[in-house]
Amino acid sequence: MSDRPTLAKLFAIAVVVAWFFAVTFNYYVVHKPFAVENAFALVSVAGDVFAFALLFLLACASGRRLARGFELQSPLESIVLRAGLGWGAISFSILLLGILGLLSALIFWIILLLALIALRNDVRSSVRELRASRFPIGSRFERALALFIAATLLMALLRALTPTLAWDAQVYHLTEGKFWIAQGRITAPPDIPYFSFPSLVENLYLGALLLKGDTLAQVIHWGFLLLTVGLVFQFAHKIFSTRMGWMAAALLSAVPSLVLIASWPYVDAALAFYATAGLYVVLRATLCEGTTDGRGLVLAGVFAGLALGVKYTALIIPLALAVLILARGLNRESIKQLARFGAPTALFAAPWYLRNLVAQGNPIYPFLFGGKFWDAFRAAQFGRFGTGLLGEPLRLVLAPWEASISGQEGALNYEATIGPLLLLSVPLVLLARTRRNWHVRALLVFVSVPYLFWLFGVAGSKLLEQTRLLFPAFPALALA
Repeated sequence: MSDRPTLAKLFAIAVVVAWFFAVTFNYYVVHKPFAVENAFALVSVAGDVFAFALLFLLACASGRRLARGFELQSPLESIVLRAGLGWGAISFSILLLGILGLLSALIFWIILLLALIALRNDVRSSVRELRASRFPIGSRFERALALFIAATLLMALLRALTPTLAWDAQVYHLTEGKFWIAQGRITAPPDIPYFSFPSLVENLYLGALLLKGDTLAQVIHWGFLLLTVGLVFQFAHKIFSTRMGWMAAALLSAVPSLVLIASWPYVDAALAFYATAGLYVVLRATLCEGTTDGRGLVLAGVFAGLALGVKYTALIIPLALAVLILARGLNRESIKQLARFGAPTALFAAPWYLRNLVAQGNPIYPFLFGGKFWDAFRAAQFGRFGTGLLGEPLRLVLAPWEASISGQEGALNYEATIGPLLLLSVPLVLLARTRRNWHVRALLVFVSVPYLFWLFGVAGSKLLEQTRLLFPAFPALALA
């Protein structure tokens, strides 16, 4: 018998194929798997990533130019610290553009491209440092930690590339920038108290709105989480070991609310970065080297000043760093060191507080001294002092337990999901021989200052019970 298909079989096959085609084609004409809108959305996301890459390169390049007098010892250290400085420089530049009434998308794009051209040599050097940055992996355990960190950061980035829905972003983090763009310039803040808060990060979001839109602002905040995790790795790698670097970075990446908020256009990841950068440079300038590097203390002061430009509650960061600077005793030399640190702190924090002094008559408007548009009713609503845990001392003692075990993102109590790992690690830190290890002692001192400040706020007001006010201490706690 012949195995060749008969004409009838060929006809049957052709009919089946035609049927498959007809059904599939007509179904997906109605149920479109990929519309034009999907294509535009993907192009828009690619545009956000491209714009972020340009801004990040500008931050690295401008930070490199500003920090030429400071000796940095590795490509990763250089990229992380210089990028942090560069973001501050970009924010101040946007503030100047706003004051001059040059808040135009076209003008900002032109300035961005011209700045990249002018700093092209620094851009090339930054790209080389990015390529030279290394994260050594010496075991399967470290590889597992690296995969966890990479997956966490990637999921946070994907979330950052979705539409903005977070509450505070719509209340003021993004709304402030949209208001100034509508005005065409930055002027005295209107009768919206949030607009008088320090605006270092909000100015970056203003630039993002000029370049692209809301999503770019979210990616910028995610970028600060990336820098923080990189700095924690570098911190532990330099002071302890590579293995400790992966463990500390993984501990920090395992804090769910920190990773979540980093994908929103908030300010908490930026504050955590600047606090950790200031701590790193202070330890590098004093305790780590056994000697005092005056230029290092100046750089630490710059980071502390930039932290004060993120949030009022960042006041505790320079105070904690000052405690570390004075750790060896109060004498003439330590006073000089404190002055080297304090002068740049005040200088880089000054723009936001002078703005409020001129516009509202109160450098920390609307708190403590009131000012324009302010009254007793608003003060009571913003403060709500007397609603805290002062009358429940046992709950104050158990606050870390409640924050870790009971706290949930979006809930009323503590309003953050921080996971169990940091609380689990506390006894291990307490059992460590900290007397023989300056670094661990310094980390614990640094953590204790914002913790006591937070506890004081929890005692006074329900509004200050938010665990995310402790996020600036979490990198140091993970390191300890």
